[in-house]
Amino acid sequence: MGAWHGARRAGAHDEAADIAERSVDHEVGAALVDTAQTLVCVLDAEGRIVRFNRACERVTGWTSAEVVGRDARETVIPPEDHEAFAEMIRGMVATGQPNPQQGQWVTREGYRRVIAWANRPLRDENGAVRYVVTSGLDITERESAASELWALQAELHDRLEELARLAGEQAALRRVATLVASEPPPTEVFQLVTEEASRLLAADSGLLLCYAEDYASGTVVGHYSEIETGQFAIGTELPVEGTP
Repeated sequence: MGAWHGARRAGAHDEAADIAERSVDHEVGAALVDTAQTLVCVLDAEGRIVRFNRACERVTGWTSAEVVGRDARETVIPPEDHEAFAEMIRGMVATGQPNPQQGQWVTREGYRRVIAWANRPLRDENGAVRYVVTSGLDITERESAASELWALQAELHDRLEELARLAGEQAALRRVATLVASEPPPTEVFQLVTEEASRLLAADSGLLLCYAEDYASGTVVGHYSEIETGQFAIGTELPVEGTP
């Protein structure tokens, strides 16, 4: 009898020690979660919030007391993502596989934050997925900076194209002005003007016509073509349809 009581007392002592150890582990784990800079949110298999650390509180403005026990779709999940969120939870519970995501959270004031999530299922002693542990980084500013960078790059590209166009026009004007200064025959000036204007407009070909007084016809005084066809030679007279 004494031995049995001694064994029972030893067993009780071991059980009490095990409970105390689990309690300490729980407190240490809770402290680590709350002091982490990373967002940590624990969900149950139905999508209800079980744990909401201080980083989550700072980013969203929601307090742990306000969200714990509630479906995440009632607070932080945007309405347009409700179905995708439900599918993610169902999939992780069914497969037990991690499912990293990037999405938005809604703050208490209704603003959106872009979060990169590492979602991992947590199994119970029977092997079933009981919780989903989500840890995330707020990348809102990074996404905003990337969008601004793309906008600046597009604007810079447009400005460079405009500067290139203006530089091309100025260069063409200088070439024409240099030719005019040498007092060449008018035919040379007309021809150079036609060539420069066609290139500036990125045209495959171009004609410069001198109209008759009655506008019934026009005479080719300048001709440009990337592929010489033998048509529209200088001096060719072309009829003009319609009336001026």
